[in-house]
Amino acid sequence: MDTDTATSVRPGGSSAGVALWPAGRKLAAFALILALGMACRFYAAWCFGPSWSSDHGIACLMARHVALGRELPVFYYGQPYMGSLEMIAGGAIARVLGINETTLSLGTALFGILLLPLVYLWGRKAADVNGGLAAMLLCAVGSRHFLQFMSWSFGAYACNAFFSAVLVLLAVRLAAPGRRGAARLWLLAGFIAGLGWWSNQIIVPACIAAAAVFFAGGGRIVQALRGAVPAIAGFAAGSFPFWAWNIANGWETFQELGVRRGWNVFAQNTGSFSLRFLPEVLGLPGGRAGWIPFAALSVFTAWAVRAAWKGGRGPAAACRLAVPLLAVFSIVVFSMSCHPKAATTRHLLALVPAAAVVGGAATSWLVRKAPLLGWLPACAAVVWQLTALPQYALEIRPKYIAHRDAGARLADSLQESGAGVVAAPYVRMHALNWLLGERVVFSDYKESYPPNADALERATRLVAVENPEGLIGFIRQTGGEFAARDIAGFTVCDGIMPPPRLAEAAPGAVVSAVAEGGEGGWAEITDGREDTAWVFNAPAELTVRLARAGNVAMVRLFSASRQYPSRVEVLAAAGDGGEWGGVGAGSASPWFWSGSRPYCGRLFQRMEVRVSAPPDADRLKIRFSAGERAPAVIAELQLLEEADATPGGMGDCGPEELAAVLRRGGAVRVYADRWLANELAGRMDGAWCSRRPDLYGPRPLRRAVALSFVPAEGIALVADAAQAGLTRRTLLAAGVSAAEERAGPWTVFSLTGGAGGTELVWAGFGCLTRGAPVSGP
Repeated sequence: MDTDTATSVRPGGSSAGVALWPAGRKLAAFALILALGMACRFYAAWCFGPSWSSDHGIACLMARHVALGRELPVFYYGQPYMGSLEMIAGGAIARVLGINETTLSLGTALFGILLLPLVYLWGRKAADVNGGLAAMLLCAVGSRHFLQFMSWSFGAYACNAFFSAVLVLLAVRLAAPGRRGAARLWLLAGFIAGLGWWSNQIIVPACIAAAAVFFAGGGRIVQALRGAVPAIAGFAAGSFPFWAWNIANGWETFQELGVRRGWNVFAQNTGSFSLRFLPEVLGLPGGRAGWIPFAALSVFTAWAVRAAWKGGRGPAAACRLAVPLLAVFSIVVFSMSCHPKAATTRHLLALVPAAAVVGGAATSWLVRKAPLLGWLPACAAVVWQLTALPQYALEIRPKYIAHRDAGARLADSLQESGAGVVAAPYVRMHALNWLLGERVVFSDYKESYPPNADALERATRLVAVENPEGLIGFIRQTGGEFAARDIAGFTVCDGIMPPPRLAEAAPGAVVSAVAEGGEGGWAEITDGREDTAWVFNAPAELTVRLARAGNVAMVRLFSASRQYPSRVEVLAAAGDGGEWGGVGAGSASPWFWSGSRPYCGRLFQRMEVRVSAPPDADRLKIRFSAGERAPAVIAELQLLEEADATPGGMGDCGPEELAAVLRRGGAVRVYADRWLANELAGRMDGAWCSRRPDLYGPRPLRRAVALSFVPAEGIALVADAAQAGLTRRTLLAAGVSAAEERAGPWTVFSLTGGAGGTELVWAGFGCLTRGAPVSGP
């Protein structure tokens, strides 16, 4: 089985010598297999196109925006490490053919189709024409996992498989001695590697394998040195969007690439790779049967090494050795990354063409032994794969269409009620944005598309669908109100109202407190410092004696790390001999109240539990359940009581009037709670506000932002007047001078100076310090 002597047959039986492309009946077979692959990819794009997968939804939203001429994104919305090439191709096709659920995925299908001739060439060079045709046949349909990711927009996995195959074949050509136009080939190889790097950095194993293939095929170091300059130039051109974006965005890609976990888990992940991930991506059963692909690869590798040993290095040897080389480097990179922990197999799709080459070589050997029967295994595999296709149209697509139609009825009702932006679970609802033409924005706190994230952030009226992140439980545990209704099978939460206005209970209301267990205690969680905390791994509790009976309405916890207890239970008793009874309980939630609505996410997140104690209760017992995955951390605890409904001050003072007060005071940097910061933004003539876009940059980043600052003139802190005591005590303890002004329900602290080196931290509801403890009335 040597490609150097294999021939293609022309009509009439004449020999054409060594030819890359088949002729005669085999050319017809090639065209038939290519047509089968195209048909399967178009069919899969039609079946899976309406999917409500969140990642697919983001990809289609990007392609839609490209088709409309709205945007030309460099990376996948919300992340800095997966390029938009597939989505740009899909948008360009949809612009010509019309925007619908199928055309937006055709950019991915295009790469899936272009992969097939490359697989033929790889198999043809590794074996013969029969081997190439068989390899191509095995990739024409493939497992559902492979076909789906070669057909629908999801995230650069089809183009990664395509680029990987191109790099292998270019490395084989470059290894041939005396190759004319070698500089152009090196330039092209670099360009493809650059496009692959921008599209998805999982191209790295293919780049390493291509370098090894070059030397396995007879390439010399001198050739590589001569080709280095054009290859680097090509790489720079292909990956230009990647570098240009990173230069403008602080090299963020390198902060968020997959975490390397080290050699200590390499063996464990390699076992997982063998028994689960590789069989899954090939459509084979896992468990013990998972060793079948490795057994086949081992036999193929032994044959490839033996053939190379006997026949020397050359294109055929390089193409054969490319299979185990790509597999080995993929195993190493995959096993040392975070992908096994995330149980994602799509990162291994580039190995499917390599596995097809193994099947093609086996088919070539069988055909030599039995010309007709030798095709049976490959044909049987494809027939078996084809039997799964009707399920896509009969079961999978109808499910997606039903979801889309129900979403359309939901959107109609929401539009009628005046809701333009809706909080919804990320996984189920995200795809409705593009499926329904973005007439209603469905978003959540993990939103990847910045304009949608900002729309949800700025919405003054919150409407939620399908109880995102346990919103209903949060509203109940904090004493808020809501109305739930069913629309087209979706639970809609509307009419959300916050609990009554609360005031900070003065620290003097606490006569005594006892902390049991953990690291730290009452002193650490009432000192007004962000850098001291009570840390505990096991259940713990506090017993608090109140100066005034029955005045506590809520317990609030703040943790800088957001590692809150998994659950808090509050019990109350009257007198020393009184019996303890439950008066409030709640679980950790990413939601919290700010202004007139709840917000979700890390920015100013706190944990709040409503308390309904009897009027004569003068003791509270607060029980904390430790965190489920990490120790619970409490940096500050507040007891809140019912506030006066008429705050006084400036009378009717809304955000516009408050902004005027701040402008008059010369504020250029404003720290306020989440709702208020959003309201002040745009009213402050360019002043910085502590709202999400200002803190996180032009788009939502993954890393947390420290809300610490050094006091300086021009900084203003805006706190609820009923809860301003904490900020007042913090500034006093830190030696920071500030002018205090009442503005309706708010108190404005305009900083005028402070002690050098003092560091303050804004927690949303008030100011904490890093340093001296806060004390006082």
